[in-house]
Amino acid sequence: MESNRKKQGILIPPIPKEYITYSEQEMIKRTESIYEEIDDLYKKVDIIEGKYRKKINQLLENKVGAASLCELMKEEDIKVLCRALNEFHVLKKISQIAKMEETFSEPCVLQNFDTMEEAVCWLQLCIFTLRKFELDRVCDDELLFLVREKKLSYIFIAEIIRDHDIVQKIDTTEKVARYFYENGQKREALLLVMRLEQMLPYSNRKVMSFAMLLLDMEEGRLAYEVLMKYQNPNEEIKQLQTELSALL
Repeated sequence: MESNRKKQGILIPPIPKEYITYSEQEMIKRTESIYEEIDDLYKKVDIIEGKYRKKINQLLENKVGAASLCELMKEEDIKVLCRALNEFHVLKKISQIAKMEETFSEPCVLQNFDTMEEAVCWLQLCIFTLRKFELDRVCDDELLFLVREKKLSYIFIAEIIRDHDIVQKIDTTEKVARYFYENGQKREALLLVMRLEQMLPYSNRKVMSFAMLLLDMEEGRLAYEVLMKYQNPNEEIKQLQTELSALL
């Protein structure tokens, strides 16, 4: 049981059903072993956190690239820290996105904060902003400001939508892309749609929604490419394939 807990990364495991069959002495013994494991974890955290936090904040202040940040953190140490401390979990997530941004020569998210605490706030702000689109609560130009002034990349936005932070992924993608297109950010709109078209699971609804969105942005060729990527389309998709094929 102990090894399974470690593999799953569960900090405080649920009480197993068989607990009810244990004697009082066995219950105490098993419970103590769990708390010993938790105590050992936090002892490790205390040692590792002190070693990393100062170095990481120095790198963030100096605006280093994502590769340098990832290289600093040993995988086995970060696994321990991510189990116990939200800041390290957030930083790992952000540093992975930053590496993608560097790969595609996009503005890097690391430029927007100097400490791990600020990284947590930054991610929360971005998630909250996109959730406004998901819930139809957009009433300002906050996202446009983040893109133009803070250089929030389409890659970062796509990762937030793709991850577990946004529930209505297709609808939110459509709303954000239309918002960009209508506010003169056509490049971001197209790149966001094409990235999430590849990342989100296949469905007829996704294909039709993204194809129609691309057509609205006067990108018939891209819409056709999206429609033609998938085998066994439904009748609605087949009809649109035929109509676009005749036009292109």
